[in-house]
Amino acid sequence: RSTNGTLVAGIGNGTAGNGTNQLSCPLGIYVDQSMALYIADSRNGRIQKWLSGASTGTTVGGANGQI
Repeated sequence: RSTNGTLVAGIGNGTAGNGTNQLSCPLGIYVDQSMALYIADSRNGRIQKWLSGASTGTTVGGANGQI
């Protein structure tokens, strides 16, 4: 856990989870032309999309815990 940096997704308390503002073992990221951030959330088996400035993500991929 870093003590400095910029939080770009999640709630920033160091706790993993499956809420719309939580991730569990993120493995990959992608930023599109509109600056939306896509995160492969491996332990939750989903792809989360985070719009710029958003405090929660939206699940845009993954079904039954598999991506």
